[in-house]
Amino acid sequence: MLEDFEANERLARRGLQAEPGNQTLLNNLAFALASTGRIPEAVEVYEQMTSPSLDDATRIAWLATGGLIQFRSGQIDAGRELYQQAMDLAGQSGNRFARALAAAFLAREELTARTPNALGALATAGQLAREGEELSVISVVARLDLLAAKQA
Repeated sequence: MLEDFEANERLARRGLQAEPGNQTLLNNLAFALASTGRIPEAVEVYEQMTSPSLDDATRIAWLATGGLIQFRSGQIDAGRELYQQAMDLAGQSGNRFARALAAAFLAREELTARTPNALGALATAGQLAREGEELSVISVVARLDLLAAKQA
């Protein structure tokens, strides 16, 4: 499910019909839209979220989604900074899964943008996923390893 963005979009939209304004569902929808390149739609949804009301887990996801949107908008440094904030907050909160997942999606964006930081970001994501024994994130990192190999 982590990478089936069309299914994630459908589920988030259905959920929002039942629970309009749900911050997690809004974030999931913005993430799915941005991941499929629909940046203006993603920004519109993302801007509906209210940062002060978010718990730590949702704030981590919100920061990471902001990073994704920035990367896909060509604002690499701003995107990287938001991903780093998400990883830092996850670390402070003791949320190893969220930290590893944010690192994996940062690596995805670095690879997609073909930045000089891509391989380092991928190594960090792999390390965090293995340390936390986060199998779903390890799977994402394995697919990113294949992408990196194709780019080499």
